[in-house]
Amino acid sequence: MTRTEPNTANNNKKEKTTMQTDEFITNETRAQRAESALQNYVEAKGETYEASSSEIADLVADLLHLSASLDEGDDPIESTLRLARMHFDAEQADHEEEVQP
Repeated sequence: MTRTEPNTANNNKKEKTTMQTDEFITNETRAQRAESALQNYVEAKGETYEASSSEIADLVADLLHLSASLDEGDDPIESTLRLARMHFDAEQADHEEEVQP
């Protein structure tokens, strides 16, 4: 699976290496990383982490606010959601290929 790297002047070798290594990470590991980020986000707001879909939705909404403030394209929200879905679908497809005999 190939990920699209952001088009910024801050890309460096370390980031590119991380992107390449990420291809070998399982979806379970991705979910664990996301849960850790979610827990940190909830606690940073001064709230108690409950592992709920409501907390996920709140984080996604705030990430979309961030996307809107960083991206200068015509529709940064749609672009972010489309790219995230492409990554998710590719990772799911990779997982399904690994599971099949």
